[in-house]
Amino acid sequence: MNPTDLDHARRTAQWQLWVGWATAAAMLVARLTTVVLQLSRGRLDPVDFAMAIFKSGLLIAVVLFYGRHRWPAYLMFGVWPFGFILGWRLAHAPPAVLVVGLVIGVTSFLGARGARTLHALRVLDQAPALAA
Repeated sequence: MNPTDLDHARRTAQWQLWVGWATAAAMLVARLTTVVLQLSRGRLDPVDFAMAIFKSGLLIAVVLFYGRHRWPAYLMFGVWPFGFILGWRLAHAPPAVLVVGLVIGVTSFLGARGARTLHALRVLDQAPALAA
């Protein structure tokens, strides 16, 4: 690959990774807003509160480590189908919610693809240094 192709691939992968990170950050804001609203109404039992804290903590870790590691992007893309299918089949979500879910799936895919591409480019950048 010539340097121009590598630069283009790196810019595209960074853009894809940013899209995935922005999706994770938006999900974190939505999760924390929901938890705060539920707490202000006093409707959370201990089990629901523990689940909310766990999910919020996991999303915080995903947002913090998204740009440095591959696992957050893979995790977001890996768990997306379960939430989408549950919302579609069991909760009978309205079409607008399903469209939002599809957008989240596409952006999670882009983030995972960007993480994979950046990892491959980092390995490619280190290959000459290891051979020398």
